[in-house]
Amino acid sequence: MVSQLQKLPAVEPLGTLESVAHFDGAMPTGVTVSHQGRIFVFPV
Repeated sequence: MVSQLQKLPAVEPLGTLESVAHFDGAMPTGVTVSHQGRIFVFPV
């Protein structure tokens, strides 16, 4: 059982967060990012 615990992944930073939108009011129901990096937000 101890050998399985030693194989768990460690926490590593993968990058930084960048705010690209701010919503005041109704929250979006979905967000997706295309292969080209375009961000799409689906409103309520």
